[in-house]
Amino acid sequence: MAVNPHAGGRPPEPGQTLTGLLEVRAAGQGSRVFALLPERRSHLSFADLNEDATRFANVLHALGLRTGDRVVLILGNGRLFLATLFGALKLGAWAAVVDPGLGPEAVEACLRCARPKAVAAAGDGLVAQAAAARERGLWNGELVAFGSRRPEPRAVRGERLLEAAPRVIYSEIPRLAADHGGGGLITFTYRPPGRTVGVMLPERALAHVAAALAARLDLKPTDRTVPLASLAHRHGIILGVLAMLYAGGTVVLTGQGPAAPLVESYRATWLLAPPAVLAAAAPEGPAARAGRTLAFVLAVPGAPDHGLRRVPRQACGCSLYNTRGCDEKGRRGSVGPGER
Repeated sequence: MAVNPHAGGRPPEPGQTLTGLLEVRAAGQGSRVFALLPERRSHLSFADLNEDATRFANVLHALGLRTGDRVVLILGNGRLFLATLFGALKLGAWAAVVDPGLGPEAVEACLRCARPKAVAAAGDGLVAQAAAARERGLWNGELVAFGSRRPEPRAVRGERLLEAAPRVIYSEIPRLAADHGGGGLITFTYRPPGRTVGVMLPERALAHVAAALAARLDLKPTDRTVPLASLAHRHGIILGVLAMLYAGGTVVLTGQGPAAPLVESYRATWLLAPPAVLAAAAPEGPAARAGRTLAFVLAVPGAPDHGLRRVPRQACGCSLYNTRGCDEKGRRGSVGPGER
C-alpha cells in the first residue's frame, strides 16, 4: 500500500503547489482512484486527472492564454470540472469557478467581475449565455464549449481540442509560470441585486489552505466526500477537491439525490450539502440510521434556516487565511467576515 506523504496533517513543502502534488501522486499512485463517477459507471485516477489537466493546459496555451490570465469555468460537478480546474492552474492562470445554478443574472455578474480571456462552459444554455455576454462586451476572449449540440459562432469545441491536445505539457508553460508566478483560484459570492464578491487565493496558498483543512478535520486516504452542492462554491471546492487531493481521499461526483442512500451506497465519511438537505442528514436523521458512516456534515451557506443550528458546522475555506476580494467593478479590498 502506498504511503500517504501528508498523513497526520504534515504541512506542504516550501513552494509546493497542488498541481505539483497532483503530478507526484500521478507518478507514485497513478492507479489510485481520486473521483468516482457513478452516472458514467467509471472513475478517475490520479494519473487520469493529471493527463486531463495537462491536455487542458495545452489547449489554453494554444488559444493564446498565458500565466496570470483568467479563465472562467461554468461547469457542473464532474470530470470536466476537475480537468479544467487543474488545467488552468497548471498553466499558471487564475481559475474563476462559477456555479451554473446561480442563474443568468449572477453568472453574467461573475463574468463582468472576472474579465476572463477564456470561458469554458458546458451545455447549450450556458454556452449561449456566455456567448451573449461576450457580444454585449461583458468579457472578451475565447469560448470553449463542451457538450453543446447547437454550434455557437466564435466558440471552439472543447472535446475535440482536448482529444487532440498533447499528453505532455508544453515546455514553455512551466518556464513561464516559474518566471512570472502562478495564478490561483477565484470563487464568487453573489448578492442581489448585481453585487459580486470575488475571493482570490494564489496557487501557492492553496496547498496551505488544503493542508490546514486536512489537518483540522483529520482527513485520511480512506475518507470519501459526496458533494450534493456545486463544487464551484468555495466551501465545496476546498473540502471536496483540494483538501481531499492533499489527503489522498476520494470524491464521489454523483447527481442530486436523497442523502441517506448516497451515504450508505458510497460509504461516505463527509457529505457536502446545502441547508435544505441537512435536516435529513443530521446525526439523528435518516442518513445516520441508514449507514452510520456520516462523520460530518458541512453546511454550505444559503437561505437562513435557524432550525438547523444543531447540525455541526466547521469553519473552513477562505476564512482560515488572509484573502483579497474584488467587487463587480474589479476593485480589490479586504473580504469582511460576512462574506466568508
